[in-house]
Amino acid sequence: MRPGSPVGFGWLPRGDRLQPVFSLPGNPTSAFVTFELLVRPFLLQLGGHRDIERRRIVCRTEEVIHAPARLTYFLRVQLSGTGEHARVRLTGPQGSGLVSGLGRADGLAIIEEDVLTVEEGGEVAVMLIGG
Repeated sequence: MRPGSPVGFGWLPRGDRLQPVFSLPGNPTSAFVTFELLVRPFLLQLGGHRDIERRRIVCRTEEVIHAPARLTYFLRVQLSGTGEHARVRLTGPQGSGLVSGLGRADGLAIIEEDVLTVEEGGEVAVMLIGG
């Protein structure tokens, strides 16, 4: 997945119990995405919550979106409109070290690994990250 590597998980012995340990990537956007996808749901489940996933909606794109390789991409997007009229546009350059787009993002558009291009007006799943 991009952004989001390298990432690791393990159990650290601590007295008579095991403590979970996550290692997140160094780039800020990669760290954010892996936290949202892996660490946050783990912590919520550990805390007894049942609803551990961020809400996802389907939106139409306002521009062509290209995935450079056959990986699952989580691209920062801004939303406009609601319901069946919801649309998304990239926040700008998607480099994993760039935080300005993350600050403007309402969600992460999920581009599955078998998709290399989403045409303008095409549908894309979006994981909402606000609030």
